[in-house]
Amino acid sequence: YLALAVIIVGVGLFLRLYKMENRAPFDWDQNRDYKAIAEIAGGKATLIGPVVKGEGGFFLGPLYYYLVAPTYIAMKGSPSALPVTSIILDVLAICAMLILLPKLLGKKTTLILATLWGFSWFAIEMSRISWNVALVPLWSVLILWLLGKSEKFSWSLAGLLGLMVGLTWHIHAALIPIGLVVALLSWKLWLRDWENITSFIVGYGIPLIPLILFD
Repeated sequence: YLALAVIIVGVGLFLRLYKMENRAPFDWDQNRDYKAIAEIAGGKATLIGPVVKGEGGFFLGPLYYYLVAPTYIAMKGSPSALPVTSIILDVLAICAMLILLPKLLGKKTTLILATLWGFSWFAIEMSRISWNVALVPLWSVLILWLLGKSEKFSWSLAGLLGLMVGLTWHIHAALIPIGLVVALLSWKLWLRDWENITSFIVGYGIPLIPLILFD
């Protein structure tokens, strides 16, 4: 299993990085994000991301921009830092599948799932796009893993589930209702007692703090 997992991750990473500089888009969105990341890397901390759709739109959460900042600094401000970070996040999703899902899905099914995502032309092309949505695959794997731990769902896991659902506000508006559906369908896990309920609400509220304060 370990040998196959290493091969899947290694080949998946290679396919995503191969000729990345010719295939990663750098449009208006990426230009906007590059400016925001450059400001963070320059020491201008922020609790809010840039505006979507120009003035009058809604603010993005700052999570993705802080995740890109270390790569931006390491690559000395290269625009390629943005797609490289998105690729890293996508490969981390594959690693998360291989580490977290075997007990839930079985080793064979996990290897098939990781192979499909790792070698999928669609997934490879999407991984080169630098934007907040790059977090969706990793978010999905973590949500699946959390929901699979129903037998031992402590207050800490309830808080982590709330945090993951709340982070949808930092990823994409289309994911927010999906996160709420996940919360509603998993009510038996976090509505068990007041500790779990409180932990879930606190976890959900933490990602919303910057948006509540500044948007």
